[in-house]
Amino acid sequence: VRQLHSMPLPKRLPVAVEVAQAEALTAHQAFDQGFRGFTDRLICDLLYSTGIRRQELIQIRETDIAWGQKMIRVLGKGNKERYLPVSAALLDDLRDYIAAKKKELEQPNREFLLVLRSGKQLYPGYVYRVVHARLQELTTQEKCSPHMLRHSFATHLLNNGANIQAIRELLGHSSLAATQIYAHSDVSML
Repeated sequence: VRQLHSMPLPKRLPVAVEVAQAEALTAHQAFDQGFRGFTDRLICDLLYSTGIRRQELIQIRETDIAWGQKMIRVLGKGNKERYLPVSAALLDDLRDYIAAKKKELEQPNREFLLVLRSGKQLYPGYVYRVVHARLQELTTQEKCSPHMLRHSFATHLLNNGANIQAIRELLGHSSLAATQIYAHSDVSML
């Protein structure tokens, strides 16, 4: 009896949100007023505008913001440090958030940047729920997760002419092969 081997199935590529959906993602009116809504909006904004991983977001400290350079220091996989550019508008929001944290919370956490209403550090499940709920309002995709925003960040940069090597560095990948998956690109493009 001959054995037949099936062809390997292609890896499922992650899905990106459309640019208009990404813009609607962080609209002020889409979030509740108050500290929790502010936190939730910044979670979405930071994930999409920097392409950081969920765990990297949770670990950002107030001291990781280089205000003058308009950069945020991120500690990635394998404790690799990288600096990511942020817009002046996002920096203003972060400044306002830190001020709100000091004003509104009984015990403000000055170590970690984004915190819960209780003042405690964010945790992965909370970040997932916030992003999942917000993306479900904007897209018909089944799998709505923080990683979808990371992929959207990379895809939108590539579609607007960004260098694949620069995207690799922003994402903190050690090889272009990992970046290729996010960018829906093929070897000839690399």
